[in-house]
Amino acid sequence: MIASPIAASAAATVRISMVNTCPTISPEKIENEIKLIFTDNKINSILDVAIEETDSAQIRDMGKVMAFLKDNYSGQMDFGKVSVMLKDKLKS
Repeated sequence: MIASPIAASAAATVRISMVNTCPTISPEKIENEIKLIFTDNKINSILDVAIEETDSAQIRDMGKVMAFLKDNYSGQMDFGKVSVMLKDKLKS
């Protein structure tokens, strides 16, 4: 809430206006965002395909795989999490 004086007098009434500092998110938007979340199993299968498509086998090939994933799955997965999973796959 933001209070602002109506008159210059200290005894004057104060007008209060409500400010929406935390806008609500529609259920449809939340549902659309949840659809973009892949399970770990799905990410592992996507990583297997990406590794095969980019002909990658070593940790030094990680950039190629990440570029492939960003080109094909931008906005659909958490690339921080995917990066850790990919690193583990390429190490083994």
